[in-house]
Amino acid sequence: MAPVIRELQERSIDFILIHSNQHYSKNMDEVFFQELQLPKPKYNLNVGSGTHSNQTGNILIKIEPILEKETPGLCACAGRYKYRSGRGLGGPQAGLKVAHIEAGLRSYDRTMPEESNRVMTDHISDLLFAVTDVQKQILQAEGIEEDKIVVVWEYDHRRRLAEQGSSQRPQPDPSNAEHTTWRLLPLHRPSGLERDSRPALQELVALLTLIPLPVVWPIHARAKKQINDST
Repeated sequence: MAPVIRELQERSIDFILIHSNQHYSKNMDEVFFQELQLPKPKYNLNVGSGTHSNQTGNILIKIEPILEKETPGLCACAGRYKYRSGRGLGGPQAGLKVAHIEAGLRSYDRTMPEESNRVMTDHISDLLFAVTDVQKQILQAEGIEEDKIVVVWEYDHRRRLAEQGSSQRPQPDPSNAEHTTWRLLPLHRPSGLERDSRPALQELVALLTLIPLPVVWPIHARAKKQINDST
């Protein structure tokens, strides 16, 4: 939502930021507001952890009176998780139009809660902002009208993140001339990190040791716990 919020601010368009607080630790929540220079949310739902159904239900319960009070012209939701389905459902319930940021993303794995969330949100939205033409084609193949879909790409967002992150990148060890570059591993999928799939995690760690470069892994608490439990 960061580039959307910046554009709203630059155009002096009134908006309300509602934060689910599904993630609440500093490294999973506060750091993003700081690095993306986001304003403080007007409302914080304080949903916290819980099961998929519990979190989605709490979001719906807490967001409904906010939408009824504020009566926004459009309810925009983003991301891939419970907040999207909860806020997306809350919009139509309150008689509001819904815009879905990052529409049309698919893994085609219905065991992922996120997959059900994004499919459902796409099909109840009035405006769908897809990041590439591929996502537009996916939405049209599912029967969503072309006039609801807008391809927006992510160039601006990625450029700003690259500029902001240039001074925060991990630095190679100057004492080791061979390690002048490194590789980034973004991995936190539960399918590879849960207790019943420990062999997959062990195989992953073994494969990482074969990479002849330092690997920077911003490790999820779940993965860290599983690795510690395996040793």
